[in-house]
Amino acid sequence: MALVPFEQAAFKPHEKLWTLLKLSAHVAEILGWWKECVLYDELDFAKPSSGSAKKYESTADLLAVHDKHLAQAIKILTEVDEKVFDDMWTMRSGEHKFFTLPK
Repeated sequence: MALVPFEQAAFKPHEKLWTLLKLSAHVAEILGWWKECVLYDELDFAKPSSGSAKKYESTADLLAVHDKHLAQAIKILTEVDEKVFDDMWTMRSGEHKFFTLPK
């Protein structure tokens, strides 16, 4: 994350891929999914999110979001009863179910 050259945020490694900024944001934000995976039984991309899309203005912004989600994930994983990992979890987009598997 710290090595993302923000001045090249619009760079696309391939025409079909996301920009460097969007790819970096995904990496920074995906740690936030631990909350969805552990505390809830599903993640539904068709439901409205609980906030507006984050605007990143610098590599420091990406790092701050990454570090915030990492700290939250560590807190959740150290406090949750490990029996919760036997529960099933589903990733979906509305009626389209991508998969269901144990947490």
